[in-house]
Amino acid sequence: MPGPAPSRARRAAGLLLAGSALLGVPGGALAQDAAAPIGPNPAAIASTTGKLNTTGRPIDLVVPLRERVPLGQVAIRIAPDDSVTVSVADLAAALGRAATPAFLDKIRAVPASDGYATLGAVEAAGLKLAFDPAALDLAASFDASGRPDRTLGLGFARDGVGVLPDTSPSFAAYLSYQGSLDWITRGSDRGLRRPIANFDLNGRLFNLVSFENQFTYDGNRAPSFSRFASRLIYDRPDSSLRFQGGDLFSIPQVFQDQPELAGIGVTKLLREFRPDRVYTASAGRRITLNDPATVTVIVNGAPSQTLRLDPGNYNLEDLPLTGGANNVQLLIEDPAGGRRLVTFDFFLDSELLAKGIDEYDAKLGIRSDYDNGRRRYFGNQPLVTGFYRRGLSEQLTAGANIQATQRRQQVGAEAILGTPVGLFTANASVSHLRDFGSGYAARLQYRYSSPLAQELGARRIDLFAEHRSVNFGGVETERPGNSTAWFFSGRYSQPVSRRLSFGLGADYQIGRRGAPNRYAVRGSAGYSFANGMQINASAGFEQRAGAVFGATFFWRRTRNTLVTAQYDSRLDDARVGYFYSPQRAIDAIAWNIEASRTNGISGLNGTAVWRTNRGDLELSQRTALFGGVSQNRTVQTSARARGTIAFADGQFALGRYLTDSFAIIAPHRSLKGAQVVVGSRVSEQVEARSGTLGPALVAISSYSPRAVYFNVPDAPDGYSIGEGNESIYAWLHSGHRVVVGSDYNVTVIGTLVDARGDPVALAAGSARRTDIADGPTVPIFTNREGKLGASGLSPGRWQIAAGANLYDLVIPEKADSFVDLATLRPTGRREKRP
Repeated sequence: MPGPAPSRARRAAGLLLAGSALLGVPGGALAQDAAAPIGPNPAAIASTTGKLNTTGRPIDLVVPLRERVPLGQVAIRIAPDDSVTVSVADLAAALGRAATPAFLDKIRAVPASDGYATLGAVEAAGLKLAFDPAALDLAASFDASGRPDRTLGLGFARDGVGVLPDTSPSFAAYLSYQGSLDWITRGSDRGLRRPIANFDLNGRLFNLVSFENQFTYDGNRAPSFSRFASRLIYDRPDSSLRFQGGDLFSIPQVFQDQPELAGIGVTKLLREFRPDRVYTASAGRRITLNDPATVTVIVNGAPSQTLRLDPGNYNLEDLPLTGGANNVQLLIEDPAGGRRLVTFDFFLDSELLAKGIDEYDAKLGIRSDYDNGRRRYFGNQPLVTGFYRRGLSEQLTAGANIQATQRRQQVGAEAILGTPVGLFTANASVSHLRDFGSGYAARLQYRYSSPLAQELGARRIDLFAEHRSVNFGGVETERPGNSTAWFFSGRYSQPVSRRLSFGLGADYQIGRRGAPNRYAVRGSAGYSFANGMQINASAGFEQRAGAVFGATFFWRRTRNTLVTAQYDSRLDDARVGYFYSPQRAIDAIAWNIEASRTNGISGLNGTAVWRTNRGDLELSQRTALFGGVSQNRTVQTSARARGTIAFADGQFALGRYLTDSFAIIAPHRSLKGAQVVVGSRVSEQVEARSGTLGPALVAISSYSPRAVYFNVPDAPDGYSIGEGNESIYAWLHSGHRVVVGSDYNVTVIGTLVDARGDPVALAAGSARRTDIADGPTVPIFTNREGKLGASGLSPGRWQIAAGANLYDLVIPEKADSFVDLATLRPTGRREKRP
């Protein structure tokens, strides 16, 4: 067993003795005459004497252990025959951060005498040591296999921002509405129609559960009010889990239906709770460096990053790849000019989950449906639906799914495999329908996407094949009607230059039960002009329609305007339109006009939307001409409105249409009616503002940190609103209330003098409010002339302490935000501190 490390005193004595021995001076002589000259260079002495230890007895010495950088201090022992041994315990301690636990165990197991091992025994364990008598240190070197792995993330962060607690009020709710009023002046249903409105009543209770309700008012049918769905939601964002109860909707997978049900469910929503995290598969490689090296990451022929790394083992993760097939090269260059290349391929796709990451959905209840304005429930029809997907490796994701009622059951599986030659996706499902028996379906997809030269885009190939048996169906299938046995599809597209691209496609369908086989082929091309124009054209042949062709024209005239025109020969569909969409989010009008002709029906439609601070107002005019006869036409004028009424922390607010969470930005009464403007700190874009109708209402995305920036352009002189922003982390359908300004908005100036009338210069003190319990304290400072400036005070009684003096003052209730105190004389003296 290694012996204990030398004590600090022993090490100091050993250093003194060893230094004298290495210089050729006897230790006793050095002790008798400490003022004697040390002598010539140790290296010169060693070279002339040829001996390290001339004392005739072992010398203990503490020296640095180095490997390009200091690792720690270790004790060594130099024997009379100049052999060097090293403390095993010190060695393991010094290597603690530079080596793996397994390597340290090998070092601790080195045979030792009195805790010291020979350099040869240590080298046999994998650690080479060399003692330098001139520098008085130990140089260490060992193989990279003994070094711990280090992880370097080169792309998007995989951890992101953690989940934050819910700090919203215990109750918040909002009512979003979309209403329409139609007036038909020509047509079969002339006259003013009764209003129609859709409502979403959502909110959050007790910082625990969220609720959702959707209902409709339609004055043209009975009953006028109808409820579409209601549910409660309990989120566990730390686990990415969402629990629901009420009217639910399944998340369908391939071959599944999307039934509605009343029941309970749990869903793992990865991107819902942590949108800042990356859950898809990421490319990585482990490299070992025995020497310092420069590593250049080359992706698809283009250098991406250059790293300068010390010896060791490195896991390079989250390589900056593009979607599709990627060729990655790691060019490793050492200081001596040696080069080696590590090459591998990786297919990146959003459907591939990272290894060990899973997602799922499971719901259990009874079937329901919404028909003719009524929600109906079928208590005798229990239903279970769900799926599970997991990343088995970085390039393989697999999953299973199920849907079942008493009469119909379906079970499916999927596998997604990324390879250097493309992405393969396989889906299979079997079903059993009472009265029709069993059936099956299978689908195979292949996708290849390879980036071309920079700014060109990617070459893409898509292949698709699907088969369904006669009796295959889903849980909502009343009678199987699979008239198509096989369906095949293929697509190829590729850019030719920065402006020109082309594509080819073909479909083939094999029918059954008398249904004919069908096929279609089509070629397409697109060209982008420098002035923002783009033309796409296609031509082909379809078995039923014969020769077909089409064209689409887009022209982005300015950032706000778009001109479109399109034609499709299959339906004789022709359209031309002009769209104007201003950059401003509010206080702007967006409008469009479109002329169309489809199957002999011509139309002229126009819409204008006024984006206001409190919601959107829309006016549209639609005209349809049948067979080109002006007398046979329908003319309809519609007025629509959409917006939100929100409530949180005792405050109501009106604003634009909301779907998630919100913040109410309210001005403090001390602002005296000044308007709060919410918008971007970088641009002049205004998102919302307060006014006659109350505070501003701002939309917030749940589970994503948001900084809300605000300003008060017309605030009273001297008024400070602080940093001008509020950080908000919202949970689902939560509401936050932010008050801009406070009672403590007064800024005071003045001059402090002492009892003799001399300025109290360069004093640091405080101002404390004295007319309320636990009144706040504000720091104050004076300059060389005794002039005082302090912010954050409020109307009331205050006492300023500066130097040895106390100053009492009263700020009136109706004081402005800027108060000049003139000259303040002491009203008392501070107690002396013990």
